[in-house]
Amino acid sequence: MRLSIVPEYASATLQPGFLSQPASVAGDGITILVVEDSEDIRALLEELLEAEGYNLIFATNGEEGLTLAQQENPTIILMDLSLPGMDGWEAVYRLRQLPEFATTPIIALTAHATRKDEERALAVGCTGYISKPFDMEKLLDYIASFTTTTPANAVPSN
Repeated sequence: MRLSIVPEYASATLQPGFLSQPASVAGDGITILVVEDSEDIRALLEELLEAEGYNLIFATNGEEGLTLAQQENPTIILMDLSLPGMDGWEAVYRLRQLPEFATTPIIALTAHATRKDEERALAVGCTGYISKPFDMEKLLDYIASFTTTTPANAVPSN
């Protein structure tokens, strides 16, 4: 899936229910691991996803992402593919070797925007693919498509 950013969303202050859903519906109990080395992209994703009620964990390289995934057992992983040290390609491959991540949605969120890059990302184990720059509303819809049923590792709300 290739998406492009819509300028009006890029500078918008996001409020809970960005997609006309209450935050408790959109992201309640869902933990997303964001593996991204760009501070700007991390800040954008933090504002966007926290406004929707998602719980976030951040890593800045593949090795840290691998460690945090094993410690925190996220519901979804957003993985940049060009990372310092262990890149996202290798991190996804290694995660897929672990039984507990066999079915965890891993979405490549990357500047690698060719059809060949998308095919490679899916071949190493990514569940989905979104190229940067991305449309925030479509990203939220895409994430929500993986959470329509309650995953086994989602934290129930009280």
